[in-house]
Parts: sequence; C-alpha cells; structure tokens
Amino acid sequence: MPYKTLKNLGWEDKEIKVYLALLELGGAKVSQIAEKSQVHRVTVYDVLDYLEQKNAVTKLIKNKEKYFQAISPHEILEQEKLKISYFENILPEFDKLTNQAPYENVQYFQGEKSLQFLINDILTAQKEILCILNPQGLIEDHFQKAIDFTRKRVDKKIHMKIIILDSNFYQKLNELPYPEYREVKCIPNIKQEFQSSIYIYNNKSAHIDFSENPTGLIIENAHMKNTFSTIFKLLWNSN
Repeated sequence: MPYKTLKNLGWEDKEIKVYLALLELGGAKVSQIAEKSQVHRVTVYDVLDYLEQKNAVTKLIKNKEKYFQAISPHEILEQEKLKISYFENILPEFDKLTNQAPYENVQYFQGEKSLQFLINDILTAQKEILCILNPQGLIEDHFQKAIDFTRKRVDKKIHMKIIILDSNFYQKLNELPYPEYREVKCIPNIKQEFQSSIYIYNNKSAHIDFSENPTGLIIENAHMKNTFSTIFKLLWNSN
C-alpha cells in the first residue's frame, strides 16, 4: 500500500524504493541504501539528490561520513496539503485564463486510475444523481468500487435514483450497503441493452463503459443533461 500511494502521488519506482528503504533503515549510508533498495549505487546518488530537492530526504554528517534520512510520511502529507491549498487559492486565476469554448466542456477518461477523476466529479452533485446502470458496474472488482462510491455519496447525503434493466442484477444492486438516499427500479421489459452506465447530475452527464479497459466521458451541457433527464424520467415512470 505505501508503494502504491507514492506511485499515485507521481513518484518514480526508484524514488519509492530508495525512500521506503530509508524509512526502514533510519539514517543510512549510500551503500546501505543501495543494498536495501536493490537500486544501483550510482543511481542512488541521483535519486537522493532529487528526493532532497522535493524535501523527502535530509542529509547529515556523522563521524565525517555522509548519511541520509527519510522525512516522516506525516511531514510529506503536510507538504502535499500545502500544495493543494496553494493550488485552490489560485484556481480563480486559472478560471480567468480558461477558454470556455463548447468543446472544452467534454472530458474523456481511459483506464482505472483516470476514471477515478470522473467518479469524484459525480460526487460533486448538488441535488441528486440519476443513473441508468449497466450491470457490468456491479461485477467482480467493480462491486467494491460501487461500495466505496455509495459510502462517499451517503456521507455527502446525495440522493440517487437508479434504473437497472437486468432483473438478475436487481438483487445484487440491493446488496450494496448504505441504502439511505437510494431508490432503485428494475425495468426488465425493455429489450434494448444499455452498454454503458449514464449518470445525470448538476448540468452534466457522465458515461462509463465498465469493460476490460474502462472508459468514460463527462459532458457539461445543460441541454444535453436535460435530454438525458427526460429519458430517465420516461423510463422511471414507465413501470
């Protein structure tokens, strides 16, 4: 888990290996770090220089020998929080620079990691989320992600209406915990298959294909959102 967390923060493999080795060793010489991390000694020098620059490692002299020590993960967390806080403070400046042309309001996502940004955006819903759910979103690895999404949504007290067209997965959907703020309808008499899931919220519609290489799309357009809302309501009231 520590390795994956640092990877998600944008660290390179060798940086992670050296940093984690230092955490275990405490203060250590380059030779010890190289042995522990399984990174070539010459490369370790370069990695340590870079980690020093990003305030993840400190250098000290002991008995005329050079030692390195890892900065506490808690301190690194505080550094990341400061970066986020700084970025949030200057967001209005970025907004002034952003071209609001229509094509800028479509975002495309591919892969599990990228798709998480789409999921987080759905959780910004101000009122409620309307969803036509493809059953692929409830199987295998996706089911745990559905549980995580549901927990976060309930924590934010966001109401959600869900339509599912496959009666075989209706019970599976109701197995999700946290039933608060959730309404579900199964409409099995519609023969056409929805091959992706649609989420309607704010002035947006999000579309997710839960295939082997998942992809997603967010469209921010009030007219299109209203069209999808109308389709949803027609389905919801048809049963």
